[in-house]
Amino acid sequence: MTDYKRPYLGSHKPEYGSIEYYKEYFSDVICDAGSGESPEEQIAESMKILEGFKQAVLSWLEYHRTSAMTYEDLFNQFMNYDFVDDRIKQAELEAEELNLPSIPDIPSLIKPGLTK
Repeated sequence: MTDYKRPYLGSHKPEYGSIEYYKEYFSDVICDAGSGESPEEQIAESMKILEGFKQAVLSWLEYHRTSAMTYEDLFNQFMNYDFVDDRIKQAELEAEELNLPSIPDIPSLIKPGLTK
């Protein structure tokens, strides 16, 4: 097996998100592609790296699709529930109730004094 060493960076750490950062990040992965004993093993290792990358992208796509559907559902529920209209309807009902005429007492068929 051929052992390739990455260049030593010393205490220098590239700024997160910079081109240099991603260069080092991908170098860590790419160095595994040449870790096989034969060209066939190296190709197999390379294919595992590519498949892993593909699965990672698909996993993140699914995560974001699910998140987007959740946000859309939340938004739709919010938009279908009109807070202002509900408050107005409640206030109108309360005002209507206050304006209703009083209900007269219903005459009783029972003679006074027979109820407990």
